[in-house]
Amino acid sequence: MSGRKQKQLIKLLSLLLLSMAFLTIASRMQAQQLQMYTQFMYNKMQFNAGYAGSLDAPSAHVLYRNQWVGLEGAPEAQVLGIHSPLANKSIALGLNFERQTIGIQETLTLDGIYVYRLKVSKTGRLGLGVNISGRYLEQDFSDPRLVATEGIQLDNAISMGVQNKFVANIGFGAYYHDPKMYFGVSIPRLAKSDIDFDQIDLETSREARHFNIMGGYIIDLSRNISLTPQALIRLTEGAPLDVDLNAMLCFYEKFYTGLTFRHYNGMRGLLESLDILAGVQVSPQLYLGFAYDITLTQLRNYSSGSLELAARYTFIQPEKKETYVNPRYF
Repeated sequence: MSGRKQKQLIKLLSLLLLSMAFLTIASRMQAQQLQMYTQFMYNKMQFNAGYAGSLDAPSAHVLYRNQWVGLEGAPEAQVLGIHSPLANKSIALGLNFERQTIGIQETLTLDGIYVYRLKVSKTGRLGLGVNISGRYLEQDFSDPRLVATEGIQLDNAISMGVQNKFVANIGFGAYYHDPKMYFGVSIPRLAKSDIDFDQIDLETSREARHFNIMGGYIIDLSRNISLTPQALIRLTEGAPLDVDLNAMLCFYEKFYTGLTFRHYNGMRGLLESLDILAGVQVSPQLYLGFAYDITLTQLRNYSSGSLELAARYTFIQPEKKETYVNPRYF
């Protein structure tokens, strides 16, 4: 590895360590509320508003996650994101829609994103993004899956209809990238909005602040093979640390395969899951990806793991193809 590459790698590791230290001190370590995604490298706008516009071309992505397949009421999520830099490249806009279901609850989230982009080096840009989000939450106590020995209608404390609520929030993200590396920190929700469905004055449920740190670095192993180690670290107030450590191999800038080790302090044992990823760059515009999580906790006795499908389409203008540096992550 050249001296320049070593300096870049040291810089990235230093930023990760400093950010972890800062966020650990700043947060008063409420349960984790944001959905996890194994293919976070193709869904970065979900975690960091500063990512919008970083592909230097209009881009759209979709993602579907079925968590803990076979377990009744387990989480499912669908994501649709669109983002693009404006004509001067200094400003970018994005929209991100997410639908989550778990048990009898459904959450619909829409984020509007504004990013100001700074050119901080010859090839590197820093995006400073703000996301304004609206969330619609619904709980359906008439769901036929709810059963009780003597009938839930006998318990006056349980609602028998549909409850819903709307909340708004604001977040911030900073994302740096160049052709060889990326690094980002973000707080997607700054306000502790009341998400309790109860109509009385007592508040028992609030949105918790989530702190995200992500980073990755491309290592060229040969002319046609590269390795990208990367990580996503999630800190939530009142919840254990959650870390995804990933390594992706790329062949001929077309075929991708990798492994992710997911560590979650709230689970017994070192790992929550071992995740297998694969993808193909079908064309310069279209990428298709797949992930399968092998559950390593006691949940493996009740489910068949977790599945993810992802797709991304980048609207590259033919006359500007040479400016599209890397179709993989940055």
